Amino acid sequence: MIPQPNFGPYSSWASVKDFTKISEKAFELYHQKISNELLEKFTPTQHLFIRQIYLAETSSFSIRLLTSWALLLQALALTRTRLEHTIITSYLIYEKESKGLEPFVRHISVNNYLNTKAAMSDEGIAQLLDFDISKLQSEAINAQSSFAPNFDINHDKFERKWTKLDLRTMAHHRDKLTKKQALISKDSLERDYVSLYKTSSSIVHSDVSALSNAFMNVFSIEKDKPPVLMPLPDWATMSVAFTSRYDIVQVYEVLMFLGIDCEPELSGLRKTWVEATKKHL
Repeated sequence: MIPQPNFGPYSSWASVKDFTKISEKAFELYHQKISNELLEKFTPTQHLFIRQIYLAETSSFSIRLLTSWALLLQALALTRTRLEHTIITSYLIYEKESKGLEPFVRHISVNNYLNTKAAMSDEGIAQLLDFDISKLQSEAINAQSSFAPNFDINHDKFERKWTKLDLRTMAHHRDKLTKKQALISKDSLERDYVSLYKTSSSIVHSDVSALSNAFMNVFSIEKDKPPVLMPLPDWATMSVAFTSRYDIVQVYEVLMFLGIDCEPELSGLRKTWVEATKKHL
């Protein structure tokens, strides 16, 4: 469990408080369902999804902490990452293993080699590293050969990514794969990609839109004190609302993948989320 730091004044807002409780309950349920004894029995593939939940929980916590201290643009940027977590994890769970999980895992060796090679191309970095690049290259070649049996390192290039799908296309495929699943998984993630993801990309990539009045403005906070530049307060609710939905979806789908029934509890939590959105959004 994550230790509790001092949360800021925005944590007392009704909307932030309600969506925060939803996220907390989702992860509380996860920890109730996953015992240490059960963890010891999991396969390496199952542990991969345990790590996905770790990323989900810590990112969700960070978003709530940033929001509480009115660091709303930073929270929004991280909410974009939460959406990407959810899209990829969900796609891996529902897609055929040969198209999703298998290349995802095998590409780890390729990614390690390409990243190390790029770092060592800088002389200042290379002299500080002690890597057997030939060993990493051999592992990458073996992995790449599983995608392309005729791969020849002298003539061919490594695949830069584990899939040829861009994130929106992956979200679209994921939405099609979940049409016959429980209501928790049916809500579109592609819709969030074309709205939340695209909007928050302005902050992540520092384009001029991030400096516009759509994100920040000058406000008078206290009487007799100069106005301050700050994010629009509405973004506080948006970040925690979207994040809490991703938390419900990801906890549900990972637990179901692990063979642990949690639909009654998380269906109830989803209803609470719907009620909160009607109240606050």
